Amino acid sequence: MREEETNDLVGYFGNDLGDPVLVPAGSIACFSSTAFHRSGPNTTDRMRRVYLAQYSSEPILNEVGTAPRHLAEPLLVGGERAQS
Repeated sequence: MREEETNDLVGYFGNDLGDPVLVPAGSIACFSSTAFHRSGPNTTDRMRRVYLAQYSSEPILNEVGTAPRHLAEPLLVGGERAQS
């Protein structure tokens, strides 16, 4: 359900607030995007950053199908580990 005032997508409406992961500013918390998660409000005047890694069993190609899309890095080529 989309929250009107924040545009956040909310998928849990139970009473269990979960377990907080309290880390210093600049830290990275890693978890599956399928895990329910939340964060508190950003009380600073700085933007929050996100690093989103995605994996696909098939290449994710550009609009014309000639090269990897954006910053995609192949892990396998022809079933073999890609050389970096």
